[in-house]
Amino acid sequence: MSGEIPKSAVARAIEEARDRALVVPAQQLPLVPIEGTDADPKAMAPGGKGGRPKGSPNKRTAAMVAYLTTRYAHPLEVLAQIYSRPVDVLAKELGCKKHEAMALQVSAAKEVAPYVSQKLPTLVDFRGEVDINEGASKSEVLAEIRRLAAETGTLLDISPNQEVSDK
Repeated sequence: MSGEIPKSAVARAIEEARDRALVVPAQQLPLVPIEGTDADPKAMAPGGKGGRPKGSPNKRTAAMVAYLTTRYAHPLEVLAQIYSRPVDVLAKELGCKKHEAMALQVSAAKEVAPYVSQKLPTLVDFRGEVDINEGASKSEVLAEIRRLAAETGTLLDISPNQEVSDK
């Protein structure tokens, strides 16, 4: 032997096929879509709005959510378990004082509450003076009320079905 490594039958067949292969140069595809052709994204999707709908999770996020929720408890379930345990048992398990365990339970309950029940509407009783011209439009009145609310640090939310009255 001359120190050459013997080739396998597969390696020899690959070399022979390479020698006989017909080399054809590949065609370079255009990088910019040509309008009116199949390569035009606007022509492919009606209205030019293809792809994932806004707000829906991408595949990787959906896969991670599926993985985590099949392997571990859902985060809301964990929070519910924390607030539903007796305070003294939770304090003993965590090695903390009862008031610290109670604070943790209240925090967990606050986090879960929006998923369990709706937030109740808040009554805003505004009895301040508003200087509005007599012929002011509704939008001008609302703008002045919003300005006063911002000035006083009051949280104001006027829904579309609410009205401003002169009472």
